[in-house]
Amino acid sequence: MNKRSTFVERILNWHRNNRRNFPWRETSDPFAKLIAEILLQKTPAERVLPVFIKLNSKFPTPHELSKAGLSEVEDLVGALGLKKRAIYLLKSAKTIVDKFNGKVPDNLNDLLKLPGVGLYTASAVLCFAFNRDLPIVDSNIARILTRVFALNISSKRPQLDKSLWEFAAKLIPKGMGPRFNEALIDFAALICKSKPRCFKCPLLDICEYALKTKKQKNPIKNNEK
Repeated sequence: MNKRSTFVERILNWHRNNRRNFPWRETSDPFAKLIAEILLQKTPAERVLPVFIKLNSKFPTPHELSKAGLSEVEDLVGALGLKKRAIYLLKSAKTIVDKFNGKVPDNLNDLLKLPGVGLYTASAVLCFAFNRDLPIVDSNIARILTRVFALNISSKRPQLDKSLWEFAAKLIPKGMGPRFNEALIDFAALICKSKPRCFKCPLLDICEYALKTKKQKNPIKNNEK
């Protein structure tokens, strides 16, 4: 088994016992998943949870959200920061109603026309709402991949590196895009943090970052034979 296959197998095995449960994961509604992805931008899932529940309960469809006032939406999502988020939510709902017959688009080009939706958010919606085998690469997933595989990424924002997206795409087992990407998201949140919890990591023996760190902590002295 090569390193990539080992990585995929261990990540999926780890996730069987460590999957986090959130309401946007348990629904098949594309609009709920889109709302969640916009709320999750630069925001931990635990902070998003109560806001998502309130917003989704009050405005469960694009039609209902499109009729809301900006101040009303701001009151619901303001605690998460990113002032433009409320504007993006409202304008996205109106765009879905006006241009897409009230249905969340199921293709990349149309999703990218929604305010506040970039490549990551669009790819996440396609993956989780429409069961596509597409990669999603944010700074957290980039951290896992660059650490484990010691990838040479030139960009200061690795999540924008095209080669990293291509690398991530090749890892996805056929028909398992949503499950695999969920596993990466949870692994980044619980294990491979900015300060990694290597002592709990199932990838320790294949992770280039961990092996390099171990070598630095235990250097071989020049006079040792």
